[in-house]
Amino acid sequence: MTKKMHFTIGPVQEFVAQSRRTRDLLASSFLLSYLAAHAHE
Repeated sequence: MTKKMHFTIGPVQEFVAQSRRTRDLLASSFLLSYLAAHAHE
């Protein structure tokens, strides 16, 4: 039996908009990209 889990990531725009520095923007963008890429595994 295969177990599946459903989840959502959001609100993305507000999360990224809270970035105060370039490195914060980079980190938040990377984190969201990483989670989205690995959610399908």
